[in-house]
Amino acid sequence: MSDFSIFNDLTFGVQVIDRSMRYVYLNKFLLKEIDKTLNELQGVLMEEAFPDFDNTEVYREIKESLESSQYKKILNEFNFPDGKQTIYQLEIHPIEDGVIVFSHDITDSQKGENYLRETIKQLELFIHYVAHDLKSPVKRIGMLAENLSLDFKDDLPKQALKIVDYIGSQSRQLNQIIDNFVYLSGVKGKDLKKERFDIVVLAKAVAVGLASQFEEKKIEINWPENGYTVKAYANLTQILLRNLFENVILHGQHNMDFLIIENKNESPIFCIVNSVEADTINENIFEPFVKGPSSRSTGLGLAISKKAVERHNGKIWHDFTKNHFKVYFTLGRSKP
Repeated sequence: MSDFSIFNDLTFGVQVIDRSMRYVYLNKFLLKEIDKTLNELQGVLMEEAFPDFDNTEVYREIKESLESSQYKKILNEFNFPDGKQTIYQLEIHPIEDGVIVFSHDITDSQKGENYLRETIKQLELFIHYVAHDLKSPVKRIGMLAENLSLDFKDDLPKQALKIVDYIGSQSRQLNQIIDNFVYLSGVKGKDLKKERFDIVVLAKAVAVGLASQFEEKKIEINWPENGYTVKAYANLTQILLRNLFENVILHGQHNMDFLIIENKNESPIFCIVNSVEADTINENIFEPFVKGPSSRSTGLGLAISKKAVERHNGKIWHDFTKNHFKVYFTLGRSKP
């Protein structure tokens, strides 16, 4: 029989179970936790020491590990007789005569994770409801400004018309910021299903929606000669492309190139290249509220792009050389 006394001074639980599901050894830390002695448990069947234990997930996992000789890692919530609840992370390691089980008390960290998860969920709901409540009055302000501009165009002084137009443009920008917050929080984009589509066709459709802005900045787009089919979330990819194109409109000039770079057996790399009037680009450009060269930026567009890419388990990065700003991204780890 092996000498397991080396485990006695460890500050986490250790137990050895033989192939008949009997206790062979429990270290001092675990015995203190369960208020038992080694003499009480050694050689005793687990289900006899703890009635109904054979109906638990832990018992089934230990038995399965014994039969398959495979390592297992599970979480177990243990209820003590005094009402105390403790969450253990159990690591079940097969050995020659049975299994050795290490148990770590992760109650505090697990509660912290659960609290953080619930907090994030509540924040997402809060952003969703606040965005909904804000959008209605902002939209009404924009519509009122538009109506004033159309109905009283000949009656209002030029300066007043400029103010009305400014109110309209600012309401539209605020509306966009609200949408950006919703997308960034992750409220939208849940329960998505991947589908096959031509990303070049989608990109051209997004560009058509922004055509007047591209024309105003005199930016010409160079497209790939051929299309490229991907398997991805179409609506998230549309959001990704729209924000990247809007970033070009805000900061770019002259031309925009949409490139597809083959990447052997991995996902292709998509690249958007444009010229910018800037000496440097902030390395944290994909973080929320980090703005590019233009002061008109909300600082959320590239952060949303990053979020959309991460939902695909892809990567996004940038390169800046000689006034050329390049954004690279992938939509997964492997080819569609």
